[in-house]
Amino acid sequence: MNKIISPTNLSFVKETIGFISGNLKFSNFKQGLWLIFGSHVINRNEAGSDLDIIAIDDLFKENKRFVLNFKNVPIHFTAINM
Repeated sequence: MNKIISPTNLSFVKETIGFISGNLKFSNFKQGLWLIFGSHVINRNEAGSDLDIIAIDDLFKENKRFVLNFKNVPIHFTAINM
């Protein structure tokens, strides 16, 4: 995976997932799937770039979209019921 995403961006993505899980109380994923896409994954992020995340799990009762901010990066998080 490190050939696609830089170690710095991978670390940021992992921190962001922890931030989302903790703040939105999604820490009990059982078979959830996190999809991360956009400029951070292909190392094309610049100042002002956002991070796009989709999470799919039975934990979500309904589909929801959140716009969060983590370390001055806009996070577009979509929760989808499996």
